[in-house]
Amino acid sequence: MEEMVRTIEDIEKQINDSPAILIYVSTEGCNVCRELKPKMKIIN
Repeated sequence: MEEMVRTIEDIEKQINDSPAILIYVSTEGCNVCRELKPKMKIIN
């Protein structure tokens, strides 16, 4: 499940509520991030 988090509290909640999480950080101008994001969806 892909969910956008914007605060440390959001991240802490995800960590506490899930047995495992993947934190993926990107910016709109990052070409590497743009290429990797579709590959992360495969992991779901």
